[in-house]
Amino acid sequence: MPEAADYVFTFTAKRTLDKVIKRKRHRLVKGRRYPITRDGLRRVWDDLRRRAGLIGDETFRFHDLRHDGATKVLRKTGNLKLTAKLLDHTDDTATVSKTYAHTMRSDTAEALRDLAAARKPRNYPRKRKLKAV
Repeated sequence: MPEAADYVFTFTAKRTLDKVIKRKRHRLVKGRRYPITRDGLRRVWDDLRRRAGLIGDETFRFHDLRHDGATKVLRKTGNLKLTAKLLDHTDDTATVSKTYAHTMRSDTAEALRDLAAARKPRNYPRKRKLKAV
């Protein structure tokens, strides 16, 4: 197993373990750091959602964090290429623009509202009613 220093997300083993789980041998030594596995992350994520009351018909998926981050970057920068790169869609800005088009539309609408609010009403002379002669 690679050293935990090679990974960003790690955990410290709370107990020594040497057993086979799902046909894979797991050997952990209490107090030593190990990389977080996909199953371990899923277990912690599900526990957090359960404690927060986010399990049910309207679930909050781990993948939703990716969408949230991408939306925030796109709103802040307005840069489709940067957002595509962040999502590892290297040259595929079409997917990003299609998926996050709502972000661009709402920002455009907000900009138009701001522009309209910034305009000062002009005081044109009142039109006179013409009388038929």
